[in-house]
Amino acid sequence: MQLNEKFRKKLNSLSGNSRIVLKNSVAAILIKGAGVIISVLSMPAFLRYFDDKAVLGVWYTILGVVTWIDFFDLGIGNGLRNSLVDSFTNQRHERAQQQISTAYVLIGILTVLMMTAGLVTAPLLDWNSLLNIRAEVVSSEVLEAAVRNVFIGVTLHFFLKLISSVIYALQKSAWNHALSLIGNILRLAFVLLAPSTNAQSNLLMLSRAYVYLACLPYMVATFAVFATKLRDVRPRVRMFRRDAVCEIAAVGGVFFLCQLLYMLLMNTNDFCITYFTDPANTTEYNIYFKLFSLAGTLAQVALTPVWSAVTKAFYEKSYGWLRQLYRKCLLLMLPVLGGQLLLACLLQPVVDLWLGTKAIQVRYDFALVFALWGVLFTFQNVLSTFACGLGRLKLQLGFYAASVAAKYIFLILAYQYTDNWILVILSNVIVMLPYCIAQHIQLQKIFGTMEASNA
Repeated sequence: MQLNEKFRKKLNSLSGNSRIVLKNSVAAILIKGAGVIISVLSMPAFLRYFDDKAVLGVWYTILGVVTWIDFFDLGIGNGLRNSLVDSFTNQRHERAQQQISTAYVLIGILTVLMMTAGLVTAPLLDWNSLLNIRAEVVSSEVLEAAVRNVFIGVTLHFFLKLISSVIYALQKSAWNHALSLIGNILRLAFVLLAPSTNAQSNLLMLSRAYVYLACLPYMVATFAVFATKLRDVRPRVRMFRRDAVCEIAAVGGVFFLCQLLYMLLMNTNDFCITYFTDPANTTEYNIYFKLFSLAGTLAQVALTPVWSAVTKAFYEKSYGWLRQLYRKCLLLMLPVLGGQLLLACLLQPVVDLWLGTKAIQVRYDFALVFALWGVLFTFQNVLSTFACGLGRLKLQLGFYAASVAAKYIFLILAYQYTDNWILVILSNVIVMLPYCIAQHIQLQKIFGTMEASNA
């Protein structure tokens, strides 16, 4: 009770922008904390459900590859997010409706095109070869069907997820974390309650359920938001405007390129491990990943409302507040660094407690690489949040492009001599570090220039 009262007093003493950021960050962290618990429970549940690490590795790889679709919105989501902040801040409701309607029409067209292309192409590919799994373990028919089902679910999710950009623009970021939590709960419930037969049947059954599990929370949220808070600006086809396309695309085009490059850099680890080594290794990778990404994920959650707050403060010319906020966000690095190093030292007993003593034999050199990755992952999130909020993306774009090229050249050369899967994570560490240094220097210069112009 005393803590609650202290928090309220602290909240009331803050400025408007700071109050919004703090409220959303605290709510998001609490929601994500519940999500972390669900994630921790999910790993042993999935291990029991499949009872075959290779098939589980295939499932993670399918999800990892197919969910790349989320990055192919041509930057429309992020462009809409930044444009709507301006419209909402200045009470331009008709313009907001035009922006929302235009974005939904564009995303709808992309959804139809991608679904058509994917369903036509899927039967033509040798998924067993692509996913490096023998037909005796998972038949080509089952694998193709599983990929097709997940593809349909992800494509529909791609369309429905546009509501997230609208929610972010409203500075209600905690709502999006709640949607993600609901989806994770539904997936865990299915794995725990669904009848288990064999690995192949379980893979096919889970892929079918994924269509509904991925889409349901966002479908409900879309109807809820546009039936209540944003009833006056709900999307209508007749409100589509070509000038809104240009406005969204001008901001979103660079966002898209950054998203695409980031996906190729950070979201291909499952596929790279599967392709260069063995699908079973992706299960071990995900054990390390889930633990060492916890601190970074919580920090990322805390940073979620910062993006739109930065955009809003920029339009309001609150430049001093922006620099102060950046300094406070950098303080996140201290507990993250300490937490990563502590986890690296205690990893084996943590894994044994979590998954049992026979799950994996921890390698502490692997743990150190993941600890370094976790720190840089968090630092990168802080930097990109401010760069994206300010719309200053040229440096990020250049470094991401160079980093992608460097990562894959490194992997192709390195795997001529070894098959150690940790090289995939090491490559991320090596290529992320130069970007983090350069982006920090650029942000300091931007803040200095803005404050000088304001003076």
